[in-house]
Amino acid sequence: MAANGREGRLRPSLQIGCTKLGEDKVSSALAPRVRPAAQQTGEVSGSNRSKAHRPLGALTGGDPLKRIAMNVPTETGESQFVFELDGVEPAWFRPILRELAELLELPRNWNSYGAPPIAPRAVTRGMQVLSEVMSSGDTPCPEVTPTTQAGVQFEWHARGIDLELAIDPRGRVSALFEDRRSRQEWELEAPSDLAPIAAALEELSRRR
Repeated sequence: MAANGREGRLRPSLQIGCTKLGEDKVSSALAPRVRPAAQQTGEVSGSNRSKAHRPLGALTGGDPLKRIAMNVPTETGESQFVFELDGVEPAWFRPILRELAELLELPRNWNSYGAPPIAPRAVTRGMQVLSEVMSSGDTPCPEVTPTTQAGVQFEWHARGIDLELAIDPRGRVSALFEDRRSRQEWELEAPSDLAPIAAALEELSRRR
């Protein structure tokens, strides 16, 4: 992960762990940094969405390493995600996390056309990608939508820029960009470098 930025720019270090509640085994597909429940703060409960906002805000003040636990129901039981932020918490983090928690609650056939539930891997990878490409300045929060292939999509449509960032169930990234002012367009599939996406969002932040 990229290191923390300074002077208004943010590249927080984000580690994510996932485990089944009641089990000690951490998913090998994710960063294995789950802490014991007694050390976790700020829980979003998928089974009690109406109370989600208050617990999510209960982070330890002044602690540079912030841990936020999110419990979500899945088809095989309830899972817990632990997000660890090393650095300043970005303004977009909590709103986006709440929206993604709601997407994870979508049942099979949520669109009435047989769509599968949203894959947890898409959510965790999405948060990691956002932590790398979004700055702490004036970058607008994206619209968050589910995809019919069990993934998630983040969209920005503002200031002459259209950017769609999709994460598939395996965590694979794709992006589509159009700048109506400069007439620049590009499309990325499984990029090894997220710099073009970060640059597009930086341009969006600068524009008025």
